[in-house]
Amino acid sequence: MQEDGRTTPTFPVASSVLAPSALRGWASAHLVDGPFAVCRLFRTGMNDTYLLHGASQPSMLRVYRHGWRSVEEIGYELDLLRWLAASGISVALPIAARDGRDVHLLSAPEGVRPTVHFRYAPGSAPPGDDRHAARLGSALADLHRAGDSFRSAHQRFRLDLDTLLWHPLTILTQALGHRPADTAFLAGLATWLSQRLATLAPRLDTGPIHGDVYPGNTHITPEGGLTWFDFDLCGDGWRAYDLAVFRMNVRLSTWPDIWPAFLRAYRERRALTSTDIQAIPLLVAVRDLWHLGFHLGNVIAGRECWWLDEAYLDRRLRAMRSWATLELGLPESTA
Repeated sequence: MQEDGRTTPTFPVASSVLAPSALRGWASAHLVDGPFAVCRLFRTGMNDTYLLHGASQPSMLRVYRHGWRSVEEIGYELDLLRWLAASGISVALPIAARDGRDVHLLSAPEGVRPTVHFRYAPGSAPPGDDRHAARLGSALADLHRAGDSFRSAHQRFRLDLDTLLWHPLTILTQALGHRPADTAFLAGLATWLSQRLATLAPRLDTGPIHGDVYPGNTHITPEGGLTWFDFDLCGDGWRAYDLAVFRMNVRLSTWPDIWPAFLRAYRERRALTSTDIQAIPLLVAVRDLWHLGFHLGNVIAGRECWWLDEAYLDRRLRAMRSWATLELGLPESTA
């Protein structure tokens, strides 16, 4: 690049969006079902997802964020998908490329980005109503049961308090330095939650979990078939956390209260202990804290979060204080 006749260095990039036209050429040369007539950016978020149309059915290409997941961690995710499918759970499976590999590394301006080709999940996202919430609750119970004997040769992080609470709290403390009252509240809440969960953790049901349970990560066909996808947040953790993620999503949505229908359907298919039930409200607060930390971590990293302004922070922190006092019983002076 030249400016006034002088060469200037290329400015560092935090996060790029790969050109669909160039990605279509790469996919056509390397992936099965190619050549592809269409490659379009379908969604940006933690990762970028592209919709591919080839000679047969559509498929999805996920391009992971640089530095977000290692090849080893992705290997665990793909092992889990194949295990669940072999156990009768409908999931969007990975599709090995022409060279037999699941994961390919693409060189982007910010660094290497892994990519995986996935089957398309038939159907569409279900609405937020009791009938579909019950369908999702039953399906989650089946997923948890199928995962009881899962093992992977690949290493992946555990969904424990280090991952879900203390790491995001560090991010929140950094990002909310201009709001000392809020950082003090979050630090106190994290300590309180860790103390309560420490007494419950040895008795909680654990195993592989989806990590991001809400209707938008499933498709349901008109015949009622449900397919899971987007296991990017999966890992070994507390099964109650999966339920807590759904409950938090219900609380922050405009849906009616579909949580009772979801929980009832889950318990009809798979038992929950009283300890698991007791942990769910605590883990809702953990997920809330993690979720806000994730978004603010994107801001720190220079990724697009144009909607994350002070008004958004006000709303989220009010909701967290309300949950802490009304559902968890923290004194209002603490919150």
